[in-house]
Amino acid sequence: MSQRRLLSLFCFALLFLLVVQLTRAGGDLSVNESRTRFVLHADRAEVLFAVENTTGEIRSASIKLELLDKQDAVLSETTATQSIAPGSQTVRLNLPPVVADLSKFNPRDVIWYRLRYRMVERVRSSMSIDNGIISLSQIMPDLFEVRVATSDYAFYGGRYRVRVQAAHPFTHRPAAGVQIKAEIVFEDDNRKPTATATTNKDGYALFDLVLPANLSAIRGAAGRRNARWNC
Repeated sequence: MSQRRLLSLFCFALLFLLVVQLTRAGGDLSVNESRTRFVLHADRAEVLFAVENTTGEIRSASIKLELLDKQDAVLSETTATQSIAPGSQTVRLNLPPVVADLSKFNPRDVIWYRLRYRMVERVRSSMSIDNGIISLSQIMPDLFEVRVATSDYAFYGGRYRVRVQAAHPFTHRPAAGVQIKAEIVFEDDNRKPTATATTNKDGYALFDLVLPANLSAIRGAAGRRNARWNC
């Protein structure tokens, strides 16, 4: 191979490395889905939108969020323009409530919802766009469901033991520190045995409910009963 050809290849390789370095130095804006969080409040939904800015400069970006149901219908949306400082940061955005009357809203439906995002930054005449869809089940680590295990029999004046487990419905990760109130409601009797407990590191809580004697709703050793759980 001639020296001229070797020199040409060397120059080409050097030029390629310079272009790569300049591209990396330019940086961009991107969304960190694994660090993004969705928090459901009584009057709104809050999105902790994780953004990475590797440009080294403060950039202005337009962010649009849409909450989608199982049929891809838009339940709630918001758009905001944010100044994004260099590095990793979290932008707090609020979505309007899904329904005006929360009594008509089934919280269990939330795990099937998805968050669609679109972040647009315009620099001079060019435009940078980052968009995607995130399942809420992946960005709600504090989401949990409660499972109850207990006996089928209750006795006058006896203790009724109840074991409760709180865990994430998808990852099955235990939910520690959940405050649970247990209440038993009897038919034709106004007395309501109650107890409170907090789940341990394994997501479990144990209740010993003392049943009143001479319950009119109980027939024989076991009776009709309905347990209501409030977390």
